[in-house]
Amino acid sequence: MKLPKIEVPVYKTKLILNNKEVTYRPFLVKEEKILLTAIQTDESENIIENLIGVVQNCMITDIDVSELPYFDFIDLFIKIRSKSLGEIVQIKVKDNEVKKSFDSEMNLDEVKVIKKKKIENKIQINNEIGVILKYPNIRTHLKFYFQTKKTKLTGDNLINIIVSSIEQIFDKENVYEAKNCSEQELVDFIESVPTSDISKISEFFDNMPKVIYEKEHMSPYTQKNIKVVVENILDFLI
Repeated sequence: MKLPKIEVPVYKTKLILNNKEVTYRPFLVKEEKILLTAIQTDESENIIENLIGVVQNCMITDIDVSELPYFDFIDLFIKIRSKSLGEIVQIKVKDNEVKKSFDSEMNLDEVKVIKKKKIENKIQINNEIGVILKYPNIRTHLKFYFQTKKTKLTGDNLINIIVSSIEQIFDKENVYEAKNCSEQELVDFIESVPTSDISKISEFFDNMPKVIYEKEHMSPYTQKNIKVVVENILDFLI
């Protein structure tokens, strides 16, 4: 005799980038187990791939979540996590005045999306040459995060994130697909851009939408409010 099948609720939301409606379900026990394992490991590659795998499993809509802009991936993960485990996340807040931490709660329903001014992804570097950019996906974002966590932010880190976000390079006569170029060719291209023109590219990244939790929590030690800001997806895993 077959065991009964448990019906899982489904939910809808809209992507930040293009307002496309997508459908998802909550985590199952097996996926929560994968998440717990991901949190406990120090291997960045495992964390990234497990996180992508869990979110992908929960999607009813046929999309590749690994190719979504990282802000859309974070927003999706938070919504799935909230519907699966509840909207309240236990956090520790540091009171630097007394150098002590205290327990508090973060409500995922208070996470907000901040949209800055829209910058076109077609960037004209000079009269002849330009680039078509895409927003970094979750692999790029977390790889960059882990790199800067181990070492200080460097010019190479910034070049790498730009390189990974190039879709096309064009001039007056040709369009060059980034996927057909070697990484070194793309690095050499970005390094050849005059410093005065790189700001045009930087502006695109500086104005990406943000998924952020920002709220004041009162310290039991000083009775003062401490501003807590959470932007990194790994902090929502708690």
